[in-house]
Amino acid sequence: MGGGQARRLTPLVLLAMLAGADRAAAQPDSRLKQVADDFLDRVVQIATADNGKGHGFVVGESIDAEGRPAFLVVTADHVVRNDRLPSGSAPPQVTYCADLAHTWQAKLLDREIPPEAGDLAVLEVPMPPGLSLKPAMIAPGFLLRQ
Repeated sequence: MGGGQARRLTPLVLLAMLAGADRAAAQPDSRLKQVADDFLDRVVQIATADNGKGHGFVVGESIDAEGRPAFLVVTADHVVRNDRLPSGSAPPQVTYCADLAHTWQAKLLDREIPPEAGDLAVLEVPMPPGLSLKPAMIAPGFLLRQ
């Protein structure tokens, strides 16, 4: 995904999140709770080599370079790419909130929107055996289609 594609995608992602929040707010408390519960399993904790910490969330699935299943995680670019991290630093470490007992080494993908343009990075993280994340409905699918 090139920089232009990522810049076009960011407003769509934000729009979808806002539309989902508006829709959930118009529903009874149980619907809002369900949306929150669906997302909780998708939240991850991120730690970097310089003791930086942040969070992200699972947005999709992938197959890594070795042919293994992986999750795609978005986070703030400044969490995983910053001046404090020396060249060749250890990759970010990710802990799934749905599996706090294990930590996984993430691959920082080239897809990014730097902080001054939107602050978004994408990580590829091994899919833990037995961890199944159900799809989280944040917006009707038609909002995400072009």
